[in-house]
Amino acid sequence: MSIKKHRNDYYYKKAKVDKFKSRAAYKLLELNKNFKILKNAKVIIDLCCAPGSWLQVLKRELTDEKDLSIIAVDLVNIDVFEDYIKFIRGDITEEIIISKLNNELPRPADLVISDCSPKLIGAKDTDHARQIYLAECSFNIAKNCLRIGGNFLTKIFYGDMLDQFKKKIMKNFHSYRIFKPKASPRKSREAYLLAFGLKTKKFIKQ
Repeated sequence: MSIKKHRNDYYYKKAKVDKFKSRAAYKLLELNKNFKILKNAKVIIDLCCAPGSWLQVLKRELTDEKDLSIIAVDLVNIDVFEDYIKFIRGDITEEIIISKLNNELPRPADLVISDCSPKLIGAKDTDHARQIYLAECSFNIAKNCLRIGGNFLTKIFYGDMLDQFKKKIMKNFHSYRIFKPKASPRKSREAYLLAFGLKTKKFIKQ
């Protein structure tokens, strides 16, 4: 999406009015409205959290929850606006991040959410491969940091590698759904995969 089109976008303008840091907030809001992924989620990991719009949604939707704990991860620093949010500056592609997360978690997470996206170059196959790689890294973190029965949400791009990724999801979770929110660019191949009910935990040795 060009800068001009981006600034004329309905959700871009709405985010400004609603004081969300980005239009991505509406993606999570719609995903939660349709699939109730935040229900009973008190320990949450937010991967690639910058600029923080999904953290804003978590604050809005879970404001009445007690014992809420959110661990946010990104390569760039963000402002942490609540004491129940802990920030880790780190790279989700490095396995050391799993140890860092488990050191901060009060207990295994109920939910891992990932809105990670590569820097797009406009080559569909390359962009798809890079996106699936980030989804794989997020999936690896979910397997190691979720409680049994926990849920996982990640951005994906449609393409040839998606079927193999779905097979891995089905091997480790009881079910999954793929959904494209209205706030996702209409012509993009972006969608979100929601995986429900982790079957077993897999531990990575550091």
